[in-house]
Amino acid sequence: MRRKFVEAQDNNPAKASEALAFIHTLYAVEKEIAERKLTGDAAVSLRRTRAGPIRLRFGEWLEEENRTALPKSPFGQAVGYTRAEFVQRKAWKVCTQGPKRCDVSKLCDV
Repeated sequence: MRRKFVEAQDNNPAKASEALAFIHTLYAVEKEIAERKLTGDAAVSLRRTRAGPIRLRFGEWLEEENRTALPKSPFGQAVGYTRAEFVQRKAWKVCTQGPKRCDVSKLCDV
């Protein structure tokens, strides 16, 4: 998912950067969990409180961008791909995998 927006930076740098900022923030939450060596309920709690709202905003942003992005443009393809991943993996919900590390690139299977 991240790669798609990196590739779309030449096509729509401002919007691709917005998407990458969402993704970067999600990675930062997972990095914090790893650095603090959080597991179980502590990891789930941090994901719910920090990553949950970000995922929701990112999902809403994807829906909004999907309405206006040209579907065949690199940015439109990145939006479509990531939006499909959200729907397929039910990423609207917060990852509650407990001790399992969330794979932000896959938006967590829940």
